[in-house]
Amino acid sequence: MSINRMVLVCGAAEDAELWAEVIALSPVPTLVVELAPTDELGPLVADVESRVQPGDVVVGHSLGGAVTALLAAQGSTPAAGWVVVSCGTALPVHDATWATLRAGGVEALATQFAVAAAGGRRAVAQEPASAAVASRMERMVLRHRDALEPHLRACAAFAAPERAVANVEVVCGSRDRLVAPRLMADLGERFGARTTVVQTAAHQVPWQAPNAIIQAALRAA
Repeated sequence: MSINRMVLVCGAAEDAELWAEVIALSPVPTLVVELAPTDELGPLVADVESRVQPGDVVVGHSLGGAVTALLAAQGSTPAAGWVVVSCGTALPVHDATWATLRAGGVEALATQFAVAAAGGRRAVAQEPASAAVASRMERMVLRHRDALEPHLRACAAFAAPERAVANVEVVCGSRDRLVAPRLMADLGERFGARTTVVQTAAHQVPWQAPNAIIQAALRAA
């Protein structure tokens, strides 16, 4: 089946910059959906559902991946396929994350979030490319500072449905420090999906391996 569009769903405190590299390489039109600053998954799923047209492939990153997974499992939209990026069967938010928010505010949490998204402290300290990802991620998160806490609460509330889902691809980075690769592999197994693990990527696969996402979208259709 040919693809009408890729509907690109942002994650927590993310915007269209997340998808810039994917859009630049995409062979089909794209539509970016930024998530409203709410901690309720239902309205986020409904918003994305309202935008999907026949032949679209919905591609979601992190919290956007959770929204995509829930929508795919509903089976109520005319999408041709689904790609879940950097999302597992759950998106745990640990006590240390909330402690950072209480002690240092959104700025401290944004820094912590960005470092984990880039592969962790060692990667950011030793690898210029990872440091660049962390800096870029932190700036993006701070543009959406009001969305960060509610989006993390939405992440904590997510649990993937326990059923097989057709036409799903899972893409993840082996160096992810925000979502355990085990949880992402578990999601692929649960949905009966093909899972692509990008060895050079961390959480920000759309920046670090955009072509892997495009290839997954083409396979999902």
